[in-house]
Amino acid sequence: MEFDFKVQGRVIERESRKPIAGIRVRAYDKDFFFDDVLGDATTNDRGEFSITYSKKDFSELFEAQPDLYFLVFDRTGERAIHSTADRVLWNAGRIETVEIEVPEHKLPPVETRDLGFLDSQGRP
Repeated sequence: MEFDFKVQGRVIERESRKPIAGIRVRAYDKDFFFDDVLGDATTNDRGEFSITYSKKDFSELFEAQPDLYFLVFDRTGERAIHSTADRVLWNAGRIETVEIEVPEHKLPPVETRDLGFLDSQGRP
């Protein structure tokens, strides 16, 4: 399948500017009635992602370019934690690069586990 459009970028924590790895980013085309899902990707260790899509994924009557916004999901990929729907990238070009800043208070806490030593049978 040939892709005509690409959006790439990175997701960072707003306050520290650190990349956020291992989370799902979904791209949408903003429309009057129903927004189109263009695709999704998981961020790498540097918080980077890339989503490719074709014109048929967003084109409707008289629409030649997508109007992009993004949802960022927690690490389970099930709960949206941040949206850029209030900052739509209108008339996006064929290749776009974006930076998505997620406020620290929206990020789920990082799971930590107590460290311990186990014997050869797996007992503490």
